[in-house]
Amino acid sequence: RFKNALTFVNGQYWGIYETRERIDADYTEYYYNQSQKWVDMLAYWGGLTIDEGSDTAWVNLFNYIVANNMAVQSNYNYVIQRLDPMSLIDYFVLNTYTVNSDWLNWNTAWWRGRKTPNNVRWKYRLWDQDNTFDLGENYTGLPTTGNTADPCDVQTIPQFSNTNDPEIGHVRIFNKLMQNPTFEQMYINRYSDLINRAFYCQNMLNHFDTMIARLQPEMQRHCTRWSASYNTWLQNVTYTRNQIAGRCNNVVTGLG
Repeated sequence: RFKNALTFVNGQYWGIYETRERIDADYTEYYYNQSQKWVDMLAYWGGLTIDEGSDTAWVNLFNYIVANNMAVQSNYNYVIQRLDPMSLIDYFVLNTYTVNSDWLNWNTAWWRGRKTPNNVRWKYRLWDQDNTFDLGENYTGLPTTGNTADPCDVQTIPQFSNTNDPEIGHVRIFNKLMQNPTFEQMYINRYSDLINRAFYCQNMLNHFDTMIARLQPEMQRHCTRWSASYNTWLQNVTYTRNQIAGRCNNVVTGLG
């Protein structure tokens, strides 16, 4: 959750900030009853950071997935006892729908909680969604970052799909789990459900317009404070809105 905030430092105007929940051990304790000593929390930003705990269990799980056929139900069951499949699916749906061009080798984070009896399987957390809808650099190396991008593009990038490195192996995990009919159907159903609900075109545009209406009255002052261009911001708003509108139509074709 977050709220926009007008910020002042020692009385000096500092612009618009977002006051948001930080996903750390305090967050996991509050929402999942998994305090710091029970959490393994990993992040990748050009290199692995172990924020809490250890990466040993993750490395072991990755190696198991790579070495075994996920079409075999017992193998798949072993994995989903340790990894939340819907979290992985949602992570891929959101990032591919918004054409995130700055994830996997950057801005990727995941965690688990070991405290029983309500331990938490490996789950993903969003981190830094700046480079979406064709704004920003293409650090991920997608074939295209426009609204016509194929949702499956990221599954074909060798750096991720063929890696033996558990630190950036999320695409390889996803591709392996897609061998299992249950997981594949979950993915198809979830993508379809979100396209018709949260990602339904008018819902997306209405939400975007609401965000802009909240920010716009303050943006001229914000841009002046940080020596930025208000007109450039307006151009980016129009461009992003058009990308969202185009994505609504093109993503269905890409999935087909």
